[in-house]
Amino acid sequence: MLETYCPESSPSLFAFPREILFGCGAVKQLSARLAMMKCKHPLIVTGPNVAQRLLAKVISPDIYFSKTPSFAVERLNPTDKDVEKGSDIFAEQNCDSIIAIGGGSRIDVAKGIRVHAAYRYRDVLKQRGCLDNYYLDAGGESRIKNNLCPLITIPTVAGSGSEVSRGCIITDTTQNRKRLIASPYLMPSLAILDPELTLSCPAKQIAESGIDCLCHAIEAYVGTNYNPMAKGMARQAAAICYRYLPRTYHDDMAEAYGATPTRDCLEARGQMMIASATAALCFGKGLGVIHSLAHALSPVCGLSHGLAIALMMPIGMTFNLTHARRDYSELAYDIGCEPKCADDSGADELIAAVERTRRRLNLPTSLSEVGVKHEQIPELAEKAMLDLGHKTNPRACTLDDMKAMYERAW
Repeated sequence: MLETYCPESSPSLFAFPREILFGCGAVKQLSARLAMMKCKHPLIVTGPNVAQRLLAKVISPDIYFSKTPSFAVERLNPTDKDVEKGSDIFAEQNCDSIIAIGGGSRIDVAKGIRVHAAYRYRDVLKQRGCLDNYYLDAGGESRIKNNLCPLITIPTVAGSGSEVSRGCIITDTTQNRKRLIASPYLMPSLAILDPELTLSCPAKQIAESGIDCLCHAIEAYVGTNYNPMAKGMARQAAAICYRYLPRTYHDDMAEAYGATPTRDCLEARGQMMIASATAALCFGKGLGVIHSLAHALSPVCGLSHGLAIALMMPIGMTFNLTHARRDYSELAYDIGCEPKCADDSGADELIAAVERTRRRLNLPTSLSEVGVKHEQIPELAEKAMLDLGHKTNPRACTLDDMKAMYERAW
């Protein structure tokens, strides 16, 4: 369905990344790229497992990690405290840039450090370490300017899209909920997408991150912001992800039993990296209720973001059927669902396709299965209503709607 344009609406901002370097072996250009950007003393932000597995391979001898400041983010769902700690290291070591290596949460922390390091001594910070002024729902976008240090992102799993996006999600510990920091200036200076770096990623992480990518594409396609370019890219991202995510997951399962990675395996991983970045470029069109539901589950129940998405995705899509049937049908046609038609009859098949994908990835299907307590539902619903994602959902949400969807998922 073509995007409709209303001349009376407010102007729209279309923001896209600076540079993406893609392909097997692309990470070998890191040192040269740092030199081009005149970055001499980067801070490496990564996770504890990635530090052991990949840093020696990624960082060339002239910036070898044992001589370069690094910060390993331990938490599955990073918080403002992680940002503050990383910013302290950045300042103490007089760093001039950041290299983020790992999954989406590690890259999000790097973005948070980038903002905090730039403004930690400004008068608007009422107390040291405070991020309150930079969350989107607090008007933070207007306070972030074009004076952030260079940031190079190197994802080791495909799905979050944080490697190219203009935002980061950080858990605000004072409110125990996830909040968004976003600005066009927050887009990474360079994203290096090297499929070979995903070869050691566990299958569980491939599944959870990949289903998040598929959700990004589907939610962005039906998002209510005007962005026709994003709508076109969302269709491509959904088709790539639906085709290559199960293949990537099952290739990884085979490797766990001793199989050697093949050219087809690297092709699938490369396609998923493209899908991840493409879907993330659609964020400007908006996400939806599925992300609001998932964002509440992580701080309250300790679930990873991708797992939370997998649990809520079919239910959130079903909730939207009355307002997104034509768009869902178009996506069903694009990804090759049967019947191959672009009328409204394909919408139910798209939801069925998502459920089949979830089963193929061996992901849980109920909240009770992963330890969420029924008495947590009221708190989850309240936090989901505070999240910005549902503001661009095709169907308006109430607190009772949120409770009902959690009930269905439980």
